[in-house]
Amino acid sequence: MLKLVTFILLLSFVSGEILHPIIIVPGDGGSQIEAKINRTQSIHFWCYDHSDWYDLWLNIEQMLPPAVKCWEENIKLRYDPVTHTTHNSVGVETRIPGFGDTFSVEFLDKSKRAVGYYFAPIVNELTKLGYIRGKSIRGAPYDFRKAANEQAEYFTKLRKLVEETYQQNGNIPVVLVTHSMGSIMTLHFLNTQSQKWKDEYIQSFVSLAGVWGGTVDAIKVFAIGDDLHSRFLSEKNLLWQRTCPSLAWLMPSRDFWDTEYVFATTPDKNYTRSDSQEFFGSISPELGTNFVSMINDTKDILSGLPAPNVEVYCIHSSKIPTAERLVYGKGYFPSYDPEFVNGDGDGTVNIRSLEGCLSWKGKQSQPIHHTKLEGMDHLGMLMEKELIENVAEIIKKTNKKLNNSFDYVNIEII
Repeated sequence: MLKLVTFILLLSFVSGEILHPIIIVPGDGGSQIEAKINRTQSIHFWCYDHSDWYDLWLNIEQMLPPAVKCWEENIKLRYDPVTHTTHNSVGVETRIPGFGDTFSVEFLDKSKRAVGYYFAPIVNELTKLGYIRGKSIRGAPYDFRKAANEQAEYFTKLRKLVEETYQQNGNIPVVLVTHSMGSIMTLHFLNTQSQKWKDEYIQSFVSLAGVWGGTVDAIKVFAIGDDLHSRFLSEKNLLWQRTCPSLAWLMPSRDFWDTEYVFATTPDKNYTRSDSQEFFGSISPELGTNFVSMINDTKDILSGLPAPNVEVYCIHSSKIPTAERLVYGKGYFPSYDPEFVNGDGDGTVNIRSLEGCLSWKGKQSQPIHHTKLEGMDHLGMLMEKELIENVAEIIKKTNKKLNNSFDYVNIEII
C-alpha cells in the first residue's frame, strides 16, 4: 500500500507558486460598523427614532453638525460597573460587516473615498502576487470600541477563520498582518492558543505600528477628543471614545511608563498614574470614574507583554513628534486645551511602545525581525510606497521558502 506524505495543494498560483494565506486584523477604528435604530424617543427632534441597517462607522456625513449629536449617541457605549461590560445605547443594535472578506478593512467608508482608505493599497499590492480576496487574503474585522476582555466571541471566530483559511488553501499556515491595536488583539489571541496549534496554523505575525505598551495619545484623546486628522471634523464632537474600553486599554502601560511618570501638568499639580482618577474625573465628572474602572479592567490583559512564540515581523515608523505630556497653562485645566511636550514616535504611538516587540528577543525560539522606518505617521504609513513594498517583500520571501520546501514530493512505502 502506498501512503502519500504531502499536502493537497488547492492554492492560488503565480507561475505555479504556492502562497501562504493572509488574514488582516485591523486596528482601533479599522472596521466598519453598521447600526439599526429602534428607539421609543429620540434625543433630538432631528434624530431618527427608527432605521434599517445603515453605516455608522465610517460615516462622514453623520459626523458633521447637527447630525453628529445623533451619531455620537448611537456610537457611544454604556458601561456597567457591576458586570464590567459595555453595551450600546438603548434602542441601538450594531454589527460588524465583512468578516472573512477584505472590503471592510480595505475601505472604512463604503463609498471608497480617500478619507476612508485603510488596507486597500496593501491588499492591491498583494493581489499582484497572486492573492485572491476572500480566499487567500482575508479580513478579520471586530468591534474596535471594545478591548480584548470583551472579545471572546470574536476570538472564537478568528480561530475558526484561521483554521478554515488554512484548510481552504491546501493546509498551508497563515500569515497574520495587523495594524496598531490589531497587533495587541492578535498578541492576546496567540497567547490563548496552544503552541501545538500555533505551530500548525500560524506561519508568522506581521505587525505594523503595534501599540505594544499603550500611548500618551490615548490620554490626549480622552482630554480633547480626536479629529481623525480631518479638516472637516471637530475634536469636541468626537468625545464618544471616552466611553470605549479600547481607549482605556491603550492608556500608557505600567510595563513601559513608571507609575510616577508625569503625563499632564498644570500650574498647580503634576498628574501621574496614581492621580488618574482625579485627572479624568476633573475633565469629565460623568465618565471619569467609569473610565478609570475600564483602565483597571484592561491593564492586566497583556501584563509583562508575553512573547507570541511565532515568527514576528515588527515594523513601525519614527521621528514624528508624538505627545509625551499634556501641559495646561494657568486657568486652562480642565476647560481649555493643553499644549504638548513631544517626543519620538509615529505621531500617535510613542517610540518606547512601538519598540516593545524587541523585548521578545531571547524569550522565544522563533525569530524577531525589526524594521524602523522614518517620517510616516501612524495611519498614513499604510499608504506609503516604502511600507507597502516592505510588506510585499516579506510575503514574497516567506512564500519563496515555502516553495523551496515543495521542490519534491516524498512517497513512503509501508
